[in-house]
Amino acid sequence: MCGIVGIFHVQPEAPITDEQLWGMINAIQHRGPDAQQIWKRPGVGLGHARLSIIDLDSRANQPMIDPDTGMVIVFNGEIYNYLELKAELLDAGYYFHTNSDTEVVLKAYAHWGTDCLNRFNGMWAFAVYHPIRQELFCARDRFGIKPFIYGMDNDKLVFASEAKAILGLSPHWQKPDTQFLINFIHHADFAGYEETFYASLKNLLPGHYFVVRPGQVPTPKRYWDWQPVIQTGTITEEAALQEFKTLFEDAIRLRFRSDVPVGACL
Repeated sequence: MCGIVGIFHVQPEAPITDEQLWGMINAIQHRGPDAQQIWKRPGVGLGHARLSIIDLDSRANQPMIDPDTGMVIVFNGEIYNYLELKAELLDAGYYFHTNSDTEVVLKAYAHWGTDCLNRFNGMWAFAVYHPIRQELFCARDRFGIKPFIYGMDNDKLVFASEAKAILGLSPHWQKPDTQFLINFIHHADFAGYEETFYASLKNLLPGHYFVVRPGQVPTPKRYWDWQPVIQTGTITEEAALQEFKTLFEDAIRLRFRSDVPVGACL
């Protein structure tokens, strides 16, 4: 678990302060006790609280800057097939400065654009700033394992892993969504909705992303939806069990990639 935060202004030259970004990071520091850093330039600021899992070297801390493109990323999650993707990107001529899956996300976006999402096996919520295009690419994993909260006021887009990181920026963000609160109390359900407990904040839905430039309003797009696979013909119980065993063991094998001891929550 890591924490990500960001501010993206409508006006490209608008200032962003260290106090704003550190205030956001401090509110969710529990998500990433190993390292906290911020990065900013006029019009955009990003922050990250890191829980180190892959590549414990400080060069893998975030916000991470790609020296080849200047793109900057804050990333919460893990790309389980990052080694396979890294091999593809190395063959395509990319050079890597770390052993992290974070850098693989950066290079994958540089190479495949938003289609990189269809190549990732993992869980993620991230934002990538492209300085040449002056655009922000934000995405959430297929099932919404990792959170991504965002909102837009008159002059800026803000986002974070948790709403509490945004609430301190302005009273504007603190107004509750009364109807959503009532629905939550009645149904005890808040997952899978774009609405949040706050009227001006939204969830980026699972399987969605958006790309936004200064002056634009985020328009999330779906990149994945679950489609049932219709099995033609017949399959024996023994064959079905063997196929499930193969898929299950492969999923576990990928998830055991870690530079720290692995734990499980059942």
